[in-house]
Amino acid sequence: MNYAMSNTSGKPTTKLEALKERQAALRKQIVLAKARKNRQARKEVARLRLLVGTAYLQDSQTEAAKAAVKAVLDRTIAAERDRAFLRSKGWL
Repeated sequence: MNYAMSNTSGKPTTKLEALKERQAALRKQIVLAKARKNRQARKEVARLRLLVGTAYLQDSQTEAAKAAVKAVLDRTIAAERDRAFLRSKGWL
């Protein structure tokens, strides 16, 4: 089989060049697929946080439940900026 092509059309002239172009195209597709997967994972984490947070807020209608949520927030929120925000909203 002869894979040599004319170079006037800008196409690969050898099988090796054609394979290298195919490899580059596949690498680009892989990068795009990974980016798509990562973007979807971030969306899912954001949705999970929203749903869990909403559930905690709904459950915190009683004082006992609110105290439990406050205890979790106090244990887990370390950034002073976030703690100040929660204090301003009455959650710390």
